[in-house]
Amino acid sequence: MNETPPSKSPYSQAGSLGSGLQFAVTIALCAYGGWWIDARWETSPWFLIGGCLFGSVGGFYHLYRTLVDDSSSGQNKKDADIKDAEETTS
Repeated sequence: MNETPPSKSPYSQAGSLGSGLQFAVTIALCAYGGWWIDARWETSPWFLIGGCLFGSVGGFYHLYRTLVDDSSSGQNKKDADIKDAEETTS
């Protein structure tokens, strides 16, 4: 009675890693852009803070959309599998 959970494919794990990496890189690039503008216009730390906030919101939005699309495509696949199974039994 010791069942092991199904393992994820390496492709789905790579997609999760890619999404997390993209989230971090988005924040880092926006923070760097804010730091660069602050150094150029001597407005420290306002654009750095704005860049971090902008990068966080943008990165989170993209991460959310990616996860929602992945879960809905998985649900659509399950629905299609159920429909196929019903058609073959009838």
